[in-house]
Amino acid sequence: MKKQNTIMCACGALLIQPMLMAFSGGGLSDNPWNIPNDPSQDIMLDQSGYYRGGNARSLSTADTGDFVIVNNNMQLSADAEIALDNRGDSLTLSERSLLMYGLQEKNTTTNMGKLTEFIGFVGSDYNAESSFIWRASGAITGVANFKDRASLVVDSGGYRVTNSGNISFLSDPAVDGENYSNTLRVSKTSSFINDGSILMESKGVLDVGGSFTNNAQLTLRQGSKMLVRNGAEFVSNSEGTMDIFDLVLETGSTFKSASTDTLKVFGSSQFEGALSTNGSLRLSGDVVFLEEITLGEGGVIELADVDMDLQSDRIGTVEGQQVGIVLQDGSSNHLDIAVMAPEFASLELNNADLTIDIYDEFIIAGEVSGYGDYQLVINNFNEGKVAFASIADDFDMSRVVLKDGSGNILGNAYYADGYVTLIPEPAHYAFAMALLSMLLAYYRRGRNR
Repeated sequence: MKKQNTIMCACGALLIQPMLMAFSGGGLSDNPWNIPNDPSQDIMLDQSGYYRGGNARSLSTADTGDFVIVNNNMQLSADAEIALDNRGDSLTLSERSLLMYGLQEKNTTTNMGKLTEFIGFVGSDYNAESSFIWRASGAITGVANFKDRASLVVDSGGYRVTNSGNISFLSDPAVDGENYSNTLRVSKTSSFINDGSILMESKGVLDVGGSFTNNAQLTLRQGSKMLVRNGAEFVSNSEGTMDIFDLVLETGSTFKSASTDTLKVFGSSQFEGALSTNGSLRLSGDVVFLEEITLGEGGVIELADVDMDLQSDRIGTVEGQQVGIVLQDGSSNHLDIAVMAPEFASLELNNADLTIDIYDEFIIAGEVSGYGDYQLVINNFNEGKVAFASIADDFDMSRVVLKDGSGNILGNAYYADGYVTLIPEPAHYAFAMALLSMLLAYYRRGRNR
């Protein structure tokens, strides 16, 4: 094994270059080269093949080659300007390879290069795990993939990590099981800033325990999840539509989107924290809402096949105005309002169905409208509890179904004096009685002849 090379530059400054070493071993998957366990060494990998990791001050690769580190934990001390510098074609860490930065406060940089891969699932070993754990502040550049139960973690300790590269959390259809996931975790008191690109495919989890700020591109695919933990904050400053699946906001958490486009939330979601967006909000799937929703000026809540348990009246715009409800064309929706609901600005039944379970009042402060084959079902109906400020001229009240608490239809629905009622409007009632009197008189005259 060669000793570390120390080179003097022309200006006289002392530069410590990563060391080119002749490692023991064969460089094969069953006989990898062994990286020495020396935290003071700056190590360079210069030959394609398999390596068994040890501790080092920094790790770099040659300009070309494919390098694989297996079977061991590896720790970099993070007092180097570039602690990980992948200049080759690919660097792979698998089979419990744990790349972990030290506790030094100095910022450090990770260059993922053309491609650095973290692979957790290997062969039939479901217990394998490949993780990249930051215990330092710093920056990420280059391209990195996390696959098959691999994770990127910013540990607790007030660390601040910025991504300027391209990071992907990739699913593999060949890997079975519901329990595995690829995770980006920001632990309590620490922060992660995305100034690059992050892709979260199916079975990917964005787990925010501290602070996550998105300033660039964050793509979440169907089957992924987002968790914002108690007291944590997620902020997206990017414009454009954001799709989120299985969003869980724990008590005391905050979710903020600066985009004026529609924020779309799919799947099983639970809002125990505060959600705000400068646009509208579209909901699909099962939703439990317990805390606060704030939308942009003129924002509406779009329901697209949603089953929503509404347990808070804290819904409004940033100006404190009411928000409207808009049903997506052809959808079937259910609102279970367990407390006094907020007053909504309007209700649009767009060729769609809405069933509402009310336990107190349900108030639309503006217009109720609909087109096509729509239906509004109101369960637990009571007189004087359902108020519509107005209905569209062509709104068909025969499409409103009123039921009691046992699901029995109570009768025809009418609209009178701003309320939905079982009692016909007085003018219609008077006309019906006059018509009935005329028919009775005509019948009597016929009999007397």
